[in-house]
Amino acid sequence: MCPGLLETRYYSASGIPALAYGPGLLSVSHGPNEFVSLREMESCAAVYAFTAARFLGNKPGKEKSS
Repeated sequence: MCPGLLETRYYSASGIPALAYGPGLLSVSHGPNEFVSLREMESCAAVYAFTAARFLGNKPGKEKSS
């Protein structure tokens, strides 16, 4: 659960499946000492890339044949 404002609630209300995912700790999010480590950002970016590739029908690391 995220205490912040997310657009997923609007998708859900319209019957569109949605989820939210991101790096960082909720205990320090959206506050004066908010931070996210570079390692967490890199890991999150990799998850986003693999997810996009899967939704687009590509397998990461393999080129599509033309």
